[in-house]
Amino acid sequence: MTWASNERIKSINILVNGVDATSEPANLFVNGLHQVELTVNATFENGSTPSSDEMYEAIQLLDYNTGGSLNVLETSKTKGSYCNVYNPSETSDSAIATMASADNLYTATYYVDSSTTKNPGNQNETVSLSFTIPGGEDSSFWAGGEGEFEVQANIQCWPEKKYKIDDIALNRQSSSGFTFHYQGTGGDTYDNGGFSVYHMIINNDYYNFHDVSAQEDTQFVDDVCIGITGTENTSPLWNEWSNIYDFTHSQGMGAKSYYMSVYLYETASGVNVWGYYDGTVNQASGEYIFASSNASFETSDWDDNLLTSDVNYDANDQFGNHALIVISVKTGGPNLNTVG
Repeated sequence: MTWASNERIKSINILVNGVDATSEPANLFVNGLHQVELTVNATFENGSTPSSDEMYEAIQLLDYNTGGSLNVLETSKTKGSYCNVYNPSETSDSAIATMASADNLYTATYYVDSSTTKNPGNQNETVSLSFTIPGGEDSSFWAGGEGEFEVQANIQCWPEKKYKIDDIALNRQSSSGFTFHYQGTGGDTYDNGGFSVYHMIINNDYYNFHDVSAQEDTQFVDDVCIGITGTENTSPLWNEWSNIYDFTHSQGMGAKSYYMSVYLYETASGVNVWGYYDGTVNQASGEYIFASSNASFETSDWDDNLLTSDVNYDANDQFGNHALIVISVKTGGPNLNTVG
């Protein structure tokens, strides 16, 4: 047993995202994914050295105003993917509290979220706690409790951010057009092809894509197609021609560079017939990039096979706010269809 006999609390507080949230609240999006980090810090009079498990066993998180269970917040010991500090005024965070420099400091860390099921009205909550030491002090620090310290942390809940079409941008980085000659079943044809590289971003410097997933469509055009491949370092990527080729979908988010080659590909023999472009594509942190190829054919049969559909992207920003982005795939290039 690591609790000293007749132990008493010397000091105790709650930090949210590493700062004191007594007067300035921490901010939480009500989307079931965004989390704030809540840390209980304590020191003890008689030199107790509780383990992490003993700290968790001693603490019960409470609603500060009622002394009951938390109403609109859920707690976990597991940190998720969206534990990023949200500041609605888009300024730097407050100074970190200095409690961590105290002697004999022991902590218990929780990750707090709220969902529309739990919190349909986006209510705020002030967190407090009770602390029970086996064989020692039993203190409750909510507004009507008997604890000698003020222990509270205000969490302000915000409605989930709803993205609209104006919030998303497709920025074209580079493009190239070419004419290719192919001897098809109907004789010689001279057809036009092209490609562009698009960077999909959120139109706000404060927000960025944390993750994006897509349903990819693959399309062949008779025996010959415009192919796009890409490699990062020496790892080959092969998509077998698609009107949209997703670099980020294959290799993930984050800053990186790809090598891209555009060429004419003969599907029957599996060989590259002609190459048209070789170059580097750069992906910045927080953006999703893809290449779009297109071709206009003189042969009517090929026109019928051109891909003209929608591609759906499920996207989350760094706070777990979701957007469904629908891009229409058209000859001549993609465009945003809907965002919701």
